[in-house]
Amino acid sequence: MTHDSEVEVPATTTPFQQLLQSGSVRPAAAAAVDFANINRVKLTTDTATILAEERDNS
Repeated sequence: MTHDSEVEVPATTTPFQQLLQSGSVRPAAAAAVDFANINRVKLTTDTATILAEERDNS
């Protein structure tokens, strides 16, 4: 109740709906993603070499 005897009711939206409205969450995609259609990338350098370089740079 407010001082003017009016009923103050909180919004009836769920926390998820509030996040959607604020832009913090994006709605799900319309269709499922087929990961088989994503092109695979082959590295020219192996993982051990990349890790060794990173350890040397830190």
